[in-house]
Amino acid sequence: MDKLQQYVKEATQSIDIAYHLLTRTYPLAEDSKILLSVLKSIYTSHEKIFLAVLDNEFLRPKISPTASFIIKYDRFKQLVLEKKLLEKEELSVFKEIEQLWNEHKESTVEFTKDNNVIMADEDFKIQKLSEEQLKKYISQTRVILKKLFKV
Repeated sequence: MDKLQQYVKEATQSIDIAYHLLTRTYPLAEDSKILLSVLKSIYTSHEKIFLAVLDNEFLRPKISPTASFIIKYDRFKQLVLEKKLLEKEELSVFKEIEQLWNEHKESTVEFTKDNNVIMADEDFKIQKLSEEQLKKYISQTRVILKKLFKV
């Protein structure tokens, strides 16, 4: 199995795990912290999508595999828009997931309220993570996988 196939397989598995956690495990356990695991799985899927698309670009020293999210995202965005693989609006899910993941990592306080995870940082900036939000992100990611890799 070549790298592209491996990355696509891992991206698909990660989004399937996110879906399973959200639709099967979360309703049974009724623990809102599972939403963070769903977020992590979506984030992992996005990383693998980036690697699948950008892998050929690594052969030409334009970008490093260990580059930051911003660098990978900018190059990914440039490639998919240039080749008309995705619409500009479809790319927002990558930024939103990255922002949510970073807010989770940087939050000093996290708690659950009304089946949502509430994250707050030192400046009391509050971010809410909900089941509906995650369902939307999973759906958008699946559409992107289908468009890019015919999965």
